[in-house]
Amino acid sequence: MIGDKEFFGLLCDDCYNSPERKTEEAEKQTRTKRRAKSDRLRDILSSVIPPLYRDAHIFRLPKIIKNKFFALSPSEGLFLSGAVGCGKTFSLYAFVRYFICKGSGIIFYRFEDLLCDIRASYSGDSGIDETKLLNRLKNVRRLFIDDLGTTAGLNLESDFSLRTLFNVLDHRINFMLPTFLSSNKSLEELGKSFDGRILSRIAGSCLILNLSGKDKRLDNKIRRAKL
Repeated sequence: MIGDKEFFGLLCDDCYNSPERKTEEAEKQTRTKRRAKSDRLRDILSSVIPPLYRDAHIFRLPKIIKNKFFALSPSEGLFLSGAVGCGKTFSLYAFVRYFICKGSGIIFYRFEDLLCDIRASYSGDSGIDETKLLNRLKNVRRLFIDDLGTTAGLNLESDFSLRTLFNVLDHRINFMLPTFLSSNKSLEELGKSFDGRILSRIAGSCLILNLSGKDKRLDNKIRRAKL
């Protein structure tokens, strides 16, 4: 194996130990560490953010959403409501990207997928431990839950989903951990699906932001059809 000094064998000891060469080596090591950190960050982002939302960045959000987001206190969450396709999920993934790049721990779940994973843990052969999963949801620095309230039949959530959401939210509020939520329903409409305790906790721990606008997915589809 060729060591550094052997590699620089044509250099005298003074040149080998010169400040200039040491500075060059230090800069090389710094660049290598930066590349490794960038690669790790890219891997984390790609594992959390689906390809459809790879362009979700804070700077792509409307000014009003950015301003509200940056005005949040460290323990305050955000509840986004609005019609289908108005940019709720895109906004959540933009927040996710921001926090990951800042080194913050996050978990992102669609509400239906979260309930499915918890139910799957009851089978015993799913590889999912309900207690561990719930503890992760309760204690992660920032939790994101998308499409809240879309599982309800006849406007009523099951006792199972009510208990799950209440236990997670109640713990996070008590420990001042922010939660970011989205729903096609307004907070008042969610009150018809969830009980008052959940509604009160969302209202008390999250900034409420109602998004308006046309269905961006449908608009894009129509625009491409006209080309």
